[in-house]
Amino acid sequence: MGQGYEEAGIAYCIPTYNHPQVMEDVLGKCLPLYQKYKIDVYVYDSSTDNKTCEITETFMEQGYQNLYYVRVNPSVGIDDKMLMIFSGHGLQKNYRYLWPVKDRAFFGERTLKKVTELAGEDYDAIFLTLALHPFLREEGFSTPKFFDSPAKLYVRWGWLATSMDATLFHVGKLLKDTDWEGFRERYFFDGENCFDHFSVLFHGLGQQEKCAVRLVTFDDIDSYVSPLGSSSWGPRIFHIWADMWPKVNEALPAVYDEYKNKVIRRGTSLPWILGSYDWLIKLMSEGLLNIDVYLQIGKEWESISDIPREELELIVCGQLAQVHRIVEGRVKDFIAAGRYQEASALYHCNRWIISNFRDDGENLGYADLLEIYDAEEAAGVRRGIFYGASCLADAEQKYLAVRQMVHGLEGSDGGDSGRKLAEFVRKNHVSSQCLCHVVDKTCMEKEKTMEKLLRVLQG
Repeated sequence: MGQGYEEAGIAYCIPTYNHPQVMEDVLGKCLPLYQKYKIDVYVYDSSTDNKTCEITETFMEQGYQNLYYVRVNPSVGIDDKMLMIFSGHGLQKNYRYLWPVKDRAFFGERTLKKVTELAGEDYDAIFLTLALHPFLREEGFSTPKFFDSPAKLYVRWGWLATSMDATLFHVGKLLKDTDWEGFRERYFFDGENCFDHFSVLFHGLGQQEKCAVRLVTFDDIDSYVSPLGSSSWGPRIFHIWADMWPKVNEALPAVYDEYKNKVIRRGTSLPWILGSYDWLIKLMSEGLLNIDVYLQIGKEWESISDIPREELELIVCGQLAQVHRIVEGRVKDFIAAGRYQEASALYHCNRWIISNFRDDGENLGYADLLEIYDAEEAAGVRRGIFYGASCLADAEQKYLAVRQMVHGLEGSDGGDSGRKLAEFVRKNHVSSQCLCHVVDKTCMEKEKTMEKLLRVLQG
């Protein structure tokens, strides 16, 4: 960025390192659309070979004038590379917004159209709620689309701002006048940060009383990930999330102090970070979670995860049958208390430990109930599988009665069995999602049974 440069809208910046196949896949899929929406794409390549450079040059030769290549020394780590991007290194125009994105991610037309429309305004930042986990979608749908309070944005969406793809930064308002050496002194610990994009966003917003941040909400998100790419922080997960994440949050301006503990815990308690029993067991099986790691993080564990410390200890010690009993008991307790969404989230994020280490003959009937519940929630059904049930046994009895009658219909030509089923469906508010689940999961003649079911219910 500099004097005499052409004014432009969005610089889409991709830091990459030794991922030529990923870059070839992503550029091939995104460049035509990005060119259509006049988004310039910058590849910041610190690879140890020339493969990514050659791939990028091939696309340039195909006429993509919105594609630029910036060579970065392989010795430059990701944090320093990100500061190079934020400080405008290699940019050929004066851009209004800078959008850093992981090399394996790209966006479709719905998002590009919305983002380019909003980029014509003067927001401090444009924030994408991305393709949220199914259990977080309600949060995405219910969020305000505009935030003028840095603290309120932080407490509501700080955990998602850890995703590099989520934020478009207004260059003039958040980046241009930043003292990057001062930033490094404040937010780098032993030479690293790990959350540069998050730090830059909330550092910049925290310098002002009011902000102007526009959200792109779930209905306008059209995002993709190359199947050839994957996260590279797995082996360092406890260092990144149990050590660096709290430090970076604590270094933020005082305006966020009231909410820092909540945001730290929310970020690390996500099921794909440190908030899933299944994921912690996987880390233990891979040798990434062991007694040495436990001794390092144990004292601070309950400040960063919703999983109790004693249950983490059970995982480290391999007491998985006991973990199974605890998790399954908690799912059933949630159902008994009518906290169905929490029961569903806990079950779906921990299927492995729930499905294994069962006692002989142990019934997992609640699993079918939760599958049906999820389908009903997605369809907006108000009177679903748990409607009218005073306890788990009532809901299980309702499901078993439906299953028995559907099986009776499957083995008959309708008649009396069909009439009984239709009457039970009407009286007990049995949803179409429940019926479809029973047919799909338990019937042999699925298509024929569904045809009979439709005739019975329509008759």
